[in-house]
Amino acid sequence: MLCVLMVMLTVAFSLPAMTVTAHAAALAAPANVKASQTTSQLSLTWDAAENATGYRIYYKNGKTWKACKDVQGTSVTFKNLPSGKVYTLAVRSYYKCKCHPKSTTWSKTYTTIETATMPAAPAKVTAKATPSSLTLNWTASKGATGYKIYYYRIPSGWKELTSTTKTTCTFTKMVTGCEYKFAIKPYIKLKDGTVIMGNAKEFTAAASTTAPKATVSSPEKGKVVIKWSKVYAADGYYLYYKYNNGKYKLIKNVTNPSEIVYTNIAGGNYTFAVRAYINTTCGKIFSPYTPVTVAVAGNLPCGCAPECCRCGKSK
Repeated sequence: MLCVLMVMLTVAFSLPAMTVTAHAAALAAPANVKASQTTSQLSLTWDAAENATGYRIYYKNGKTWKACKDVQGTSVTFKNLPSGKVYTLAVRSYYKCKCHPKSTTWSKTYTTIETATMPAAPAKVTAKATPSSLTLNWTASKGATGYKIYYYRIPSGWKELTSTTKTTCTFTKMVTGCEYKFAIKPYIKLKDGTVIMGNAKEFTAAASTTAPKATVSSPEKGKVVIKWSKVYAADGYYLYYKYNNGKYKLIKNVTNPSEIVYTNIAGGNYTFAVRAYINTTCGKIFSPYTPVTVAVAGNLPCGCAPECCRCGKSK
């Protein structure tokens, strides 16, 4: 998407002395200078100045103006530029007589314009959620002064939710387990208030579903049975356990509610937890979980933990 800027300012211009022919008509500065851009190039267009045979383009480097290009037409394009960079450019008219090729008449004024290449879309977006809230985090876009966040609604389409200068945003009062389609657009705000929008990063994210209600029992020595029921919108479930006072370990990923049975495991206290997840383009959105602890009497001298027990099976 190209953003068009129409901010022009005609000011007195001071350059090194140039040869001027007294026979040429006075030249005006180019009018109606406009800029359009992508993430890697800038284009300028302007109205032709009467009697002009060409135009010189300048750019401002700190406090110094430097000439960068002469053109005979009324447009110029600069390519292979970095994204999200602000430029101050100027266009000046000149007249060269064919009979006096070494003499040049310049307009006494020039037209400046502040513009920028579009900021690139955020490279990565991550999401953290609860059943009623969603927090988005994203990588900064170079040069961006802020971000607009949109979401997609059927049938009305894209709608702006909010604008922020940060790289994180939290939404509350979300629908449990509901998946949303978002877009983040970086922007650059110039000194005069003009906003140049960047490319959008589209993705899906969701408020997490509720915690699965799991039951764990040990009906006989060396045996554990874990059961849970389906929760709304879940695409799958992660089963974790910890032994005595150890750390949680992931031992199974299943797509449907199951009855998981482990046999021939060592005696001790086992804590199990089941987390539902929803697949989104931001990654898996996990539900909360409720740990359930069960004491198991071992029936083998050595015993083994659930993740290494080859007797474990799912029904």
